[in-house]
Amino acid sequence: MRIAEEGLLQEGRWPEGLTVLAAAAGVLVQVQFTLPVDEAAIRLNLADPLVAIASPVLLLILGLRHRRELLQLAGTPLILAVLAATAALTVSLLTGRAAIHEWQAWALIKYAGWFVLLGYALFGAMLSAAGGLLSQQAVTGGVIGLQLLLFPVFCISMGLWLLWPVQYGFRLQGLADNPNAMALLCLAGFSLAIGFHDQMVNRIGGFGAAAVTGALAAMVLLTRSIAGALALILLVFAVLLFRLLPLKPIVMAFVACMLLWFAPQRLQDDVANNVVVKTYMIVSESKHERAQGFLTGSRVGRLESYRLAFDQWLANPVFGAGLGAHMAAQPKSMSPDVMPVQVHNTPLWLAAEAGLFGLLSFTALFGVIAWRLGRTFLLQPPQFEGRAIVIAASLTLLSAVVAAMFHEMLYQRILWFMLGLALPYTLPAAWVGQSARKSAVSGSK
Repeated sequence: MRIAEEGLLQEGRWPEGLTVLAAAAGVLVQVQFTLPVDEAAIRLNLADPLVAIASPVLLLILGLRHRRELLQLAGTPLILAVLAATAALTVSLLTGRAAIHEWQAWALIKYAGWFVLLGYALFGAMLSAAGGLLSQQAVTGGVIGLQLLLFPVFCISMGLWLLWPVQYGFRLQGLADNPNAMALLCLAGFSLAIGFHDQMVNRIGGFGAAAVTGALAAMVLLTRSIAGALALILLVFAVLLFRLLPLKPIVMAFVACMLLWFAPQRLQDDVANNVVVKTYMIVSESKHERAQGFLTGSRVGRLESYRLAFDQWLANPVFGAGLGAHMAAQPKSMSPDVMPVQVHNTPLWLAAEAGLFGLLSFTALFGVIAWRLGRTFLLQPPQFEGRAIVIAASLTLLSAVVAAMFHEMLYQRILWFMLGLALPYTLPAAWVGQSARKSAVSGSK
């Protein structure tokens, strides 16, 4: 497979256009918001129009010019795993419709959202195949650049938007509209900084690269997401275990992280207590009672949600209760003062609504992806052109797996976009093509 540094589209102005497209995608994929629809909500992303337009265009162009290489990108195991996951969600959708006797908004949103996620994976794969390393570096610049630009906001803001975080216990509400999704975005930025560390050193020096990496780690902590902090600790352990970076930049990044986290988190508390709370108390009751009441209801809601999901899985072990069944059943099974919530555990949610069929299908899908990423990392030398994005995607996947134990993380666009960027480099056909090119270059010398 001829995926060089410039990608499959190397002639004319294609490289320049793809670089701009990749940088824009890296910025826009981080900006999303929620639109209420009936009793449900649709999460929209500023990159959605870009993905909807660019994915089929790139697919058509690459299909016409490089049909054989394009057919090699996915691989049979991955295609079968995607089809199995799609079949599981389809069965779950129909099961829920048969059980509830009406189409639930949550079910339709979840089902349609699955194809949105596949679109982001396809977009990442097409972008990486077409633009190669240049596109990956542009995405990295877009993701990290926006996060660094927002760092001052992270330092002082507890989410002054709508003052809602005061009720939520003083936790950051950012572009992702919830702290856990924001933490995953920051973890993706941190993963890209690890993967593309050498390129950052060449551009901004060792101290600059360490400062950027430390700032991105500090941003994960500033979201105050417990799942994000646990995932960050595991990523640091993976960096040390697999020696992804030398010890010196790791130590420098840790020092930078502590320096950039300690003072801002104290400032966050001061802003929350002295600005947001005082403003909020003008139009509401005691902030202590309101905040504590919301947090208590949230915790109780999660526990009751877990219990309900487990009961639904036991009652429907093979195909689950159906998409949307969990949210539909909560008002009937929970206390009236408890807010209905999604299952804050992705495997449990899949088991409850899609049964063992869905749980095993998605486990197989991520197993195939993890196997391809791990195989590429272990078998290819450090000079391998796709090593940086493979490392970044692997760390992002690891972050999502950890966070998925505490929250619903399957439907995060940044995860699928990152996996798509790495997929073109995880097949032996790509390795052989690059080895052949390097041998030819060596022979010409």
